[in-house]
Amino acid sequence: MKDGVKDALVDGSICVDQGVPNRDSGLPAPTPTHELPDEYWTSKSAEYWTDIAKDWQRIPEEWRDGVPDEYQTLIGQLRDWEPCEITEKHSEEDIEAEAEELDIETEAERLVAEMEAESNDSS
Repeated sequence: MKDGVKDALVDGSICVDQGVPNRDSGLPAPTPTHELPDEYWTSKSAEYWTDIAKDWQRIPEEWRDGVPDEYQTLIGQLRDWEPCEITEKHSEEDIEAEAEELDIETEAERLVAEMEAESNDSS
């Protein structure tokens, strides 16, 4: 650093902004979360909300507090979600239902074949 700049920094005659780095100080401050328009929230994808739910504890509290209630509810539901467990009972019921469907299909095929045979016999 040049001596003049270094001396000015040390004696305090130059103030270094402690704000957001590389942000133009002439720009208005970022919009607070609670003032964001509805379009902002509705434009977010399902993946966005999933990521927000995963990182919810790491997100600054002032941002979390500004999220509309309906989206906070959604985030809560995503955070509480767990995949359902398939129990043996459900598996057996599914197998029985599939077997029943196959039986019905087989029976329908048999009946159609009988009807076709009868119509061929009568002609």
